[in-house]
This record gives sequence, C-alpha cells and structure tokens, in this order.
Amino acid sequence: MTENPISGTPLTNGNGLGNISYMSKVSDQLRKAIADSGKSGYLIAKESGIGETGRISMLRWLNRTQKTITSDLIDVLADYLGLELRHKTQGDK
Repeated sequence: MTENPISGTPLTNGNGLGNISYMSKVSDQLRKAIADSGKSGYLIAKESGIGETGRISMLRWLNRTQKTITSDLIDVLADYLGLELRHKTQGDK
C-alpha cells in the first residue's frame, strides 16, 4: 500500500478502487515541497509574505484539519518554493 511520506498514512483514491500513487495530486506535491524545504510554517509565511491568516490556513491544511487553501495562497507558496504546474510528458506517469 502506498503511504504519504509526510504523515505515513495509507493513500487510496477514496472510492474503493485501490491505491493511488503519492505524487498524483498537485496538493500532495505542494505539501511535500513544503516539508522538503526544511522551513517552519512561520518562516515560510514570513518570507513569502502570506501573513498571519495565510499562515494559519496553510498550517491547518498541512495538518489536514482544513481541506482546502485558496488559489491565491497556492500561487504564493508555489512561487516561493519555485514550483510550476506543467503538462506531463509522454514518459511521465
């Protein structure tokens, strides 16, 4: 069974059709990039300029006590972490 490397919890597609790969969701990739940065949520918020409300929202989302974050927050975090969304090439899965 595939596990989330951040929380160690099993990952499934939620509809009983089996496991999904960890990197299949953009949100999981963003969570991993934040964890891999080695920086605290406070430092990321301070350096990226997302402010207190954004920091609280980000931390709740990272801890999975909040299901979503705003697209504006995603944009700021992706920019701060040097991430971009792109089409998969034919060799990517």
